[in-house]
Amino acid sequence: MVFLRGTTRGTSPLSARALPLNPSYVVAITGPRQAGKTFRLYQLVLELARVGVPRSNILYMNFERERLRRLDANDLEDLPKVYYEIFEPSNSYPVYLLLTRSSWSGIGTSV
Repeated sequence: MVFLRGTTRGTSPLSARALPLNPSYVVAITGPRQAGKTFRLYQLVLELARVGVPRSNILYMNFERERLRRLDANDLEDLPKVYYEIFEPSNSYPVYLLLTRSSWSGIGTSV
């Protein structure tokens, strides 16, 4: 796992940091509130689309949304199954799972 740490007063804002587009490992983006973590994920979605990754291969979930707030960590077990039932991701590209909401108590980690 690789951590990219964000800071509101650092020398390199998150928006300027390169994220691997085809990692073979988990990448976690951490930082204080309002450091640009969610914005960086939006940028990553655009970068992936620019290089040809199909939208069906990008799953972005913001657990701050009202419908998702009641989920707990056990619900994540069903996430891959439901994802593959709804979408038909291309086998030519990896599936990008982008999760955001640092204080979601069900997971307890910053993503």
